[in-house]
Amino acid sequence: MPVTIAHIHEQLESLKLKVLSSSDPEVVAYERAVIFSTDSYVNPEGENKLLIVVKLSQDGEYLEVVAPSAYAVRECKFKGAVFAAFLHFTYMTKYVQFEYDPEDGEIRLSADFPVCDGTITALQLEPLLHSIYATLEQFPPVIVRAMATGRVDMALATRNEPTPQLPEEIAKLIEQIGGVDELRKLAESKRGDSAQ
Repeated sequence: MPVTIAHIHEQLESLKLKVLSSSDPEVVAYERAVIFSTDSYVNPEGENKLLIVVKLSQDGEYLEVVAPSAYAVRECKFKGAVFAAFLHFTYMTKYVQFEYDPEDGEIRLSADFPVCDGTITALQLEPLLHSIYATLEQFPPVIVRAMATGRVDMALATRNEPTPQLPEEIAKLIEQIGGVDELRKLAESKRGDSAQ
């Protein structure tokens, strides 16, 4: 049985997202949208916002999650570098595809899922949405540099991995012995003592 847009709407709401619907009766039959605030990504309008559209096609048998107009490169002199960067991102990410429209210079991100005769759960939707969001939060410095200079510097990509927190007692002990470098020296000296 194909998935309905009403079902998708419910799943998005279950993720505690504010779901937007089009006023166009034709579009509302197969599409919903959500907006995320961003820290690193700035959309072409200069806002720290990301619009992600969730749409069904093939009579509810195919789901696509899209960040339309994520970047505009129509006037960019260094499209080759930008495309090289996006190709590198494709290698580094799961689910996310980058699409380019040569008519207007739009670059959009998408992730899709063949529903076929199955269903879509919130647990399936969440990684699709998150992968697009996380990709656009991690790579803007690389894209901005590529667009401005024609150079791709992957070292500029931000890492969104949480910094592991040491238990307070261990952090205090490391501070008391003079920091991580002193801890390394102490460990090396203990290794040398045990080798004798």
